[in-house]
Amino acid sequence: MKWFSFVTTGLFTVVLLVGGTGCTSRDKKTGEGEGGKKISVKAPADTSIKQGETATINVDITREKFNDAVALKFTGLPDGVTIMENDLTISKDLNSAKLTLKVAGDAKPVDDHKVTVTASGGGMRQEATFKVTVKKKN
Repeated sequence: MKWFSFVTTGLFTVVLLVGGTGCTSRDKKTGEGEGGKKISVKAPADTSIKQGETATINVDITREKFNDAVALKFTGLPDGVTIMENDLTISKDLNSAKLTLKVAGDAKPVDDHKVTVTASGGGMRQEATFKVTVKKKN
């Protein structure tokens, strides 16, 4: 019984150490459609930007059993934060989009503002979330 307790305690410690390293994973969600079609969207990493500056973000998608273009939509961006690109479509031959967030010089500072990215294609749509922090320019 002592051996079992030691092993259980050791495994619990490993789980705590691995789970508590402070790494942030990107939110990834998968949706299914007719005929086994699937779409997955992986949100950008949480992003911190100063007033008046820009930051590059990446959105990754995975398609299964379809090859249509995928449209992206962002909702919940903080006031004064915009996406610079006009075309928010991932063409059928690509699996990711590199986009630019732009923060207005007078945007209000905000911490961990939740933003949703929606990917739509092949008759399906899927959402994932990430956080945007706007910092005061020094």
